[in-house]
Amino acid sequence: MKVQGIFTEISSICVSLRQATKQCDRNSISISFVPASYDDQSIKNFLTNCRDGNYSTLNNINKLEFQYHDQISIWWYTSGTFLYSMLNRALRTVEIDTIIKTGIFVHDLHHHIEQLHQEQFSGQEKPQFTDYRSQCLPKVDFEKLLKSRDGLMSFNNFLSTNRDPDMGVFYATTNITNYNVITILLEKTVDPPNPSMPFASVGHVSIFGSENEILFSMHNVFRIENIEPVDIENNRMWKVELKLTSDADQQLSALAKLVREEAHPGSSSWHRMGELLLLLV
Repeated sequence: MKVQGIFTEISSICVSLRQATKQCDRNSISISFVPASYDDQSIKNFLTNCRDGNYSTLNNINKLEFQYHDQISIWWYTSGTFLYSMLNRALRTVEIDTIIKTGIFVHDLHHHIEQLHQEQFSGQEKPQFTDYRSQCLPKVDFEKLLKSRDGLMSFNNFLSTNRDPDMGVFYATTNITNYNVITILLEKTVDPPNPSMPFASVGHVSIFGSENEILFSMHNVFRIENIEPVDIENNRMWKVELKLTSDADQQLSALAKLVREEAHPGSSSWHRMGELLLLLV
């Protein structure tokens, strides 16, 4: 125990305690550090955090440590390791500290998707294509979706889809027995030359090896073009038709401008980041 001082009046003790409590609160604020660039040490730090946080077994974490550079990040993401669940949970619940700690993997995954997109679509005339994904929504979120026709839908995580419609229907039907949620079949129209964020065909580098698999980077934005029931009798399965937006989308541009304005563009980058995170909470 450390003596802070000797007091003869209760009022002075209260003042001192308030000051000490305030200082303790200030010193207890959690701080995360983002490196200017990523290297092998970044991976070691990331793995140390994984061990400290008990995100997986030591065997799995050790395997990632020794074999990380043997495979590209897309392979690791689709391999069913703890990386997939840890990252998507953090993105879904906006766990900022975990997102920062997985920064090296997020950086590599986005970079590889971007690289593949350039290889597959840059400088070429590619026709539109349609891909599919099934998704379960709580009923309250589904009601919000119904009210958002012609609006925008954004996914806050990396998004895996399939160009085979049968795969989308298959996964949708496996969820239909859950009466607490509404199953939606996402039918997405994609125009390769002008995406709002990169995507790529990843079947040849994915652990599943499906030639129809598409992986989108984070925060792709889609326009909701149509919503209609598939399970007409019970209204528990719906098809949602989406179209990938581009930077030329006026509503998306206006929304991005509004977010930039609310995040205080004249402030420092860290201050703007903090303001943006507050908007997401």
